[in-house]
Amino acid sequence: MVEVWTLDGEDLNAVTFYAGIEAEMPLVREISKKRLPLPKFRRQTLLADIPELLEGTYRARRMIATFHVTGATPESFLGHDGIRFTFDYVEEDELPRRGEARATIIDGRLYMATFAGPRLYYYDRSLPDFHALVEAARLR
Repeated sequence: MVEVWTLDGEDLNAVTFYAGIEAEMPLVREISKKRLPLPKFRRQTLLADIPELLEGTYRARRMIATFHVTGATPESFLGHDGIRFTFDYVEEDELPRRGEARATIIDGRLYMATFAGPRLYYYDRSLPDFHALVEAARLR
């Protein structure tokens, strides 16, 4: 399941939740498995592989040529071992964006929350809200 929350519109600040992504599935629904295949979350995927999975998904789904993971550290998420990583990217509108993600794997399923927004103003303004949100997040 994927759900997006935003305060000012998805182009300005978006929190995306990826909940319970099963093995052998992409993060989001594929538009065309033959023409535009998306990378898949695999059984053997490690926490350290998740930034690359998100990058591949952004590149394929959003047609992004410029995407860079700028940092990654181990950090718990949803009460389990996890990863926190940051990234920069530019979409076709040429507006530089920054993002942060927190992810974990629980019982073979991927759980991840990402936040992204334009580097100027919106990212810095809403980042503390994202941090509060992921710290409060719980599985039901």
